[in-house]
Amino acid sequence: MDAPARQASRREATLTPVRNWPRGLRIGLLIGVAVFLVSAVLALGGASQNQAFHAFANTDAFGIAHFGNVASNLPYLVVGLIGLGAVRRRWIEIGGWAVGGPFVALFAGFALVTFGSASYHAAPTDASLAWDRAPMTIIFGAGLAMVLADRVLPRRAAPPMLLALLLFGLAAVVAWRYADDLRLYRIDQGLGTLVALSAAALFPGRVTHLGLALAMVAIFGAATMCEAFDREIYTALGGAVSGHVIKHLGAALAGVPAILMITRFDVGASRS
Repeated sequence: MDAPARQASRREATLTPVRNWPRGLRIGLLIGVAVFLVSAVLALGGASQNQAFHAFANTDAFGIAHFGNVASNLPYLVVGLIGLGAVRRRWIEIGGWAVGGPFVALFAGFALVTFGSASYHAAPTDASLAWDRAPMTIIFGAGLAMVLADRVLPRRAAPPMLLALLLFGLAAVVAWRYADDLRLYRIDQGLGTLVALSAAALFPGRVTHLGLALAMVAIFGAATMCEAFDREIYTALGGAVSGHVIKHLGAALAGVPAILMITRFDVGASRS
């Protein structure tokens, strides 16, 4: 392992002394985080889709309605394809289907968001939004699965866990679409962020570097804030670009740390 990698491993070990705790205790803590997340979301009661969500700042251009919100999805495809190429090149080194499978699902999710989100923004409705959210659940589920596969689960358990998380995500979209209840979708988001980060902090890993995992969540969080202030950003920038367009560009960049996990992976490095 080179000097920068050794320094990163030492910093990560210093930041996470809980990894010296008994494994059973750490697993209990991880389950506790997941239970707390689920309980908190369910306790909030039903969450219907606010129809004002579809009222984005004007991004018409070149005579095309919603051009900015549609075209800004292209970076998702670029990141997805680059990521899939990186996984293909290092498939054996990172562990085959056990660890590589979740990365394949993650980058495939990024690529699929391009088409689902573009379709939604071309004609924003609840029905078209389902095609945007479905690939997002693939990203959330794969994000948790890749951390669990690399850090917590035995190799044989990783593929079934990935499948279960992907099915849960799709069920969450169906529950929202036909029961108008977003709680399962919010839980899916939390599993792919809060629980994934908790697992990365509690357990050492070979591929899913903690710092890069934190970067993924931080970038996605910042992008989500831009989405929340879509019109305000549009007004502040004089109509040059909307918050939602920036959200698309930022959320796509959240896939870059995952690519770096693959390209910077050192086969001879210790678990960090």
